[in-house]
Amino acid sequence: MIWSVAPEFTTAVTRLFSGDADLFDALRPENLQQLARYRNVRTILLPGMDYAFLRFNLRDPMNRARPHPLFGDRDLRRAITMAVNRGTLVRSVLDTFALVPVGPIVRAYPTTDPRGAQLPFDSARASRLLDSLGWVRRGVDGMRAKNGRELAFTLIIPTSSMNRIRMGPLLQEQLRRMGIRVQLEQLEASTEGDREARGAFDAALGGWTMSSSPDGMKGAWSSQGIGKNGVNYGSYSNPRFDALLDSALLANPTQAREKFTKALAVINEDAPAIWLYEPRKILGIHRRIRTTEMRPDAWWFDLADWYIPRSERLLRDRIPLVR
Repeated sequence: MIWSVAPEFTTAVTRLFSGDADLFDALRPENLQQLARYRNVRTILLPGMDYAFLRFNLRDPMNRARPHPLFGDRDLRRAITMAVNRGTLVRSVLDTFALVPVGPIVRAYPTTDPRGAQLPFDSARASRLLDSLGWVRRGVDGMRAKNGRELAFTLIIPTSSMNRIRMGPLLQEQLRRMGIRVQLEQLEASTEGDREARGAFDAALGGWTMSSSPDGMKGAWSSQGIGKNGVNYGSYSNPRFDALLDSALLANPTQAREKFTKALAVINEDAPAIWLYEPRKILGIHRRIRTTEMRPDAWWFDLADWYIPRSERLLRDRIPLVR
């Protein structure tokens, strides 16, 4: 069996559909429209281990010792979060192949309560909150301003993610309707990552891949992850969240879900980010290959138990093993 590891996405898909490869583990929803023409390939959908988010920088990019002039304000972050219709964004970009996350975690973990939720989409409530904070609509374009400053920021997006590139203008339009001006800046992935690591940004469309354990939340969102020790590039810090997360990570399985739910409730209320989508993993695999039940975090875990019926084997399947 051969799976495609081609660095260029289009090449990898072409190899799968042409039969040069037997498996590719990163198909996109738009590829499924092509499958009708390639009856030798089937798909397997798995719960996703990734999530994407709009991260707010809570520190001033010009002086990290100061809070960000916009996003240092918890209430403003909450208002912007409630102004974003995440369900519409997910359907527009990923159709039914993704869900709105319940927070900075994925549903594949048994410790994740799928009934959890972020701040709800509520444009009326968001508008009232923005007004109460002094960010009121001015001028013919209806953009909000306060003390002569327009409510505007730059959102950086890595060019390596087509989903985030597509989502950027949709976010921009939703916030424009709320009177918030967003400038989009697409950057090559390494440049975008460097900007985040240095704190030289207002907001960023980021993504995170979870491992077999939810302990990755610590480096990504806890106080411990600020600076060289992690990837908490927005510098979110709340001792209560830290304590609840530590407690959840140390809890026995019967108590862990409740503790994670409490930790997620704290960070969701603080809104250091808007968790946008949790995509399902789409594998394309040749029909002759029989698989076992797959783990979301490691589809290859039981690879030794996969098999190909003798009558369906291709020439390359008959090459003897070298001992």
